[in-house]
Amino acid sequence: MKYIFYVQSHIAFYMALQIQEYLKLKPTDVRYITVRNYKNYFHSINPLDFSYYYDKLNSPMSLSEAIEALDNIDKNINNLTENENYEFITHSIAPPVWQFIATNTNCKKIHLIEDGSSSYHKRLDFYNPVNNSLKTALYQNFKKLISSNYRTYCKRAPGFPIFSTEPLFKDTIYYGIYDDVFPYIPDKRKIIFGQLYKDPLFKSSINYDNASFLIFDATIVEQRKLMDYEEYMNFIIPFLKDIASVNSTIYFKFHPGQKPEIIKKLRKILQNNFHSIEIEPHIPIEQIIIHFRNLKFYGFYSTLLFYAKRHGHSTKSFIEKTEHPKLKKFALDNFNDYFIKEIFKLY
Repeated sequence: MKYIFYVQSHIAFYMALQIQEYLKLKPTDVRYITVRNYKNYFHSINPLDFSYYYDKLNSPMSLSEAIEALDNIDKNINNLTENENYEFITHSIAPPVWQFIATNTNCKKIHLIEDGSSSYHKRLDFYNPVNNSLKTALYQNFKKLISSNYRTYCKRAPGFPIFSTEPLFKDTIYYGIYDDVFPYIPDKRKIIFGQLYKDPLFKSSINYDNASFLIFDATIVEQRKLMDYEEYMNFIIPFLKDIASVNSTIYFKFHPGQKPEIIKKLRKILQNNFHSIEIEPHIPIEQIIIHFRNLKFYGFYSTLLFYAKRHGHSTKSFIEKTEHPKLKKFALDNFNDYFIKEIFKLY
């Protein structure tokens, strides 16, 4: 049996290491797939990058293109696993490419892992199938009739919710760091590790004790469109001035999903006006959180604020006590009480 881990972020990779230790997996049975060409500076994992298929299957395509993509995914996965049966460990099988990996005849089990704040969101629609219109329901049933084993001729399989694998897989186990992860999953189906994975191979030439970190995420502009570019820049600059006034040095890190023009503008502001140091993408902030003491973290919605807070560090969200209608509504509609009270301080 082989075990395929999908890792697109540092937290997903370190969850993978925790699960491998928990399940006592042999390194020779472990395989990785990724998007965004994820790499870890401290581990050589040689992942199979599926960015091309991830993007392609999320776009409109013809029947022949979909069949060709599915056939190529199967060939890649079968080569990766040496045609053995496998278990697939991922944060979701909602994206079409992961559905096709899950519905390969050699896939025998799915495990779902924590990978960011959405794993703690209080949204039932992340767990329950969407109630489709009669027209949509008929169309979905038609697709199943001409498909095989939940595989489909167009870009989506049966439309799994983000954190559900039923009815195809009924015994999925969920892995998380803290007890309030996956709030609508019964405790008996959850494995809770209790803290971030402390990587014994992590090394740093910098002693980050007592340091301050500015963590950007892609929620506001790119992912949720809660602000446009100009509004976002006008909103954030006063906060940058505030944190510079109380910190002699600030380390900052961008999110890979941010727009290049935003990254370029923010980098220029920080480097030209403040004593700031950029942290490269391959440096896992999760390991800084667990290896160093008395840290300060600033940001918006980043999961790293949550991990830092739970690990005893100081955190401040720029949406703290906000009255901005879209920012406040997004927080209240999605995040659990811990985020709302302890990080966002909205009530």
